[in-house]
Amino acid sequence: MCVALMQLDFKGAFRANAAVLLLIPVLSAVFSKYIVDYIRTGYFRMGGVQNVILWCCICVLVLFGIGRNIFPLL
Repeated sequence: MCVALMQLDFKGAFRANAAVLLLIPVLSAVFSKYIVDYIRTGYFRMGGVQNVILWCCICVLVLFGIGRNIFPLL
């Protein structure tokens, strides 16, 4: 997937791992907010919304991994 992204082959990256490709913008936004909050306050803390988003991303990745192995057509 990384090689496909470096070559700007989004179709190939999507076929390699659709869940990660679709979650990259979400995770980038969450961690950007995390870094900005650290710069402002000096503390490593995530807000409630950030925690919920991260747990949802983890659930999506786990379910996608299970579904991809059970149903190889995904």
